Amino acid sequence: MSRRERGIYRGVYVTLVDSESFQQLSPVARHVFLTLRVMREVGLTCIWQFFLEPVCQRTGYQAAEVEAAFRELESATDGEGHPDPWIRREGQLMWIVNGMRHDPTVNLDDPKHRRAVEKWLQGLPRQK
Repeated sequence: MSRRERGIYRGVYVTLVDSESFQQLSPVARHVFLTLRVMREVGLTCIWQFFLEPVCQRTGYQAAEVEAAFRELESATDGEGHPDPWIRREGQLMWIVNGMRHDPTVNLDDPKHRRAVEKWLQGLPRQK
């Protein structure tokens, strides 16, 4: 497989899958989250215009299962019961919370990275 066929690289710390908060999620929610994290549509900011069908196609789950996983990811709490969501949705936009913070390939102190983030955010549809 050539570099071009592999697509864009997404950095994810290997400790994610062993973390207590990740392990508390259902297997479907974990699978959906990891799929979201590596989807080409997500981009550098981990905020994108999301559509349900590509997630269903890529995970093999029905829409109701994916929606249930989204609700679980949105309503997750920390060990003390405080809200600690993995994702947030507003209209057609989805955000992987802390996606950029925990991406070892992104550094907002780098002017090129910062410009790329600004450009991506400017291209998102405006919410009413």
